Amino acid sequence: MKKGFTLIELLIVIGLLAILSTVAVLVINPAELLRQARDSQRVSDLGTVHSALGLYLATVSSPDFQNGLATTTCVVGGDQAVVTCSGSTRYSAGITATATTTVAIARATDATGWVRVNFGSIPGGSPLVGLPLDPVNDATYFYAYGHDTLKYELTANLESERYASSGTDDREGTDGGNNATIYEVGNKLTI
Repeated sequence: MKKGFTLIELLIVIGLLAILSTVAVLVINPAELLRQARDSQRVSDLGTVHSALGLYLATVSSPDFQNGLATTTCVVGGDQAVVTCSGSTRYSAGITATATTTVAIARATDATGWVRVNFGSIPGGSPLVGLPLDPVNDATYFYAYGHDTLKYELTANLESERYASSGTDDREGTDGGNNATIYEVGNKLTI
């Protein structure tokens, strides 16, 4: 007597495995999980920069949020010269927009990066090795820094359904800012 599986048994098992894997992919939705992971990174990154700016304000005797820029400016990180901040969905009308030109410049903590603050002037040195950049960093998903004298706002556009406005873990609409579709942190969320 021969031991083994018949062709029909093998086809049934392969068909069941295909159905189970399809259902698993539809239920788990790996693309949404990747979007959630990127959004978690965005929230963490902006929290880190927000903490560094708080330390800067608390320890530097003459803080400068402008570094030679207009009083109210939006700075965009990393190769995003096409992005306009003035009158956009992120910032109020009348804001002067500037953009960093390269990723290396965007990450700089010497007041030339996308946050125009010299973190090196903090006693003990900069708490940041480099400024973070958005995990996607394109014309839709980027970090921006808006300031008005000693007030600032950091923003990011979240992409997952979970963290977006009206999502199950809404971060955009509940952050206290004036824009329900953008994640905002800072000491003045109405810039």
